[in-house]
Amino acid sequence: MYMWKCFDRLLLWEETSKIVYKLRQAMEKWESSTKMLGKEENSMTITELCEKAHKNARDHGFWEDWDSICWEEGLPRNEESTLDIQELFNHAIATRLMLIVSELSEALEALRHNDRDNFKEELADVAIRLGDLCGGLNIDLETEIKKKMEKNKTRGYKHGKLF
Repeated sequence: MYMWKCFDRLLLWEETSKIVYKLRQAMEKWESSTKMLGKEENSMTITELCEKAHKNARDHGFWEDWDSICWEEGLPRNEESTLDIQELFNHAIATRLMLIVSELSEALEALRHNDRDNFKEELADVAIRLGDLCGGLNIDLETEIKKKMEKNKTRGYKHGKLF
């Protein structure tokens, strides 16, 4: 009698194990599908990043200086300015480059304060500002990155420098 009880328990254990195994497989499949779904919803190409970052920056007034340079759209030109239009555009670009640098500085400060969350946030700001600049200048950053990565493959160790 004892032997049959043990045998029954063993069969029950095997059935339970099979059920648990199947449940575990189903859970893993569900988790991986929801991860993929979330990944697709949250992912974007570099080109999409540039478009979205530029639209948001423009919507929030960060391109007013650029727009004021565009005299062909009927905006008045300051006759007292000694800068030609290309110099004005270069100054506007320089301002945006320094905004990128300021975000890098903020990332450095976060790192110095051992604030990892803020560090990550500031690096995101760098990408957003860079995307905005490329979106505004119609630079295909994704293509430029690929070209540069290919070029870097052919360069020497540390590109021939000490560091």
